[in-house]
Amino acid sequence: MHLKVMESIQKQADMENKQVLFASIVGSHAYGLSNSNSDFDVKWIYVEKDRRKYLSLTRPSDVLLQTCTPIEMEGWDIFKASHLFHKSNPGMFEWLTTGTCSV
Repeated sequence: MHLKVMESIQKQADMENKQVLFASIVGSHAYGLSNSNSDFDVKWIYVEKDRRKYLSLTRPSDVLLQTCTPIEMEGWDIFKASHLFHKSNPGMFEWLTTGTCSV
């Protein structure tokens, strides 16, 4: 299933023209508490493939959501993620300490 999760992340990133920097499975699967009805909760950090978007007057989207069972994914732009990490956001610490995926 982890391979399917990684493929789903890469597919969404390609559709949105993003580059995946970091991905993590969180929730019940990360803590070994999953059952047959549990979905996969995936969090990931990305950057724009076209870096020029960061120089425009309108900022690119900083959150990408995909909620289709059995995989629910939430992606954050690197600037949003680093801002929240700097503010000691508990969600960021969970992402960094649970099971990571290499994409």
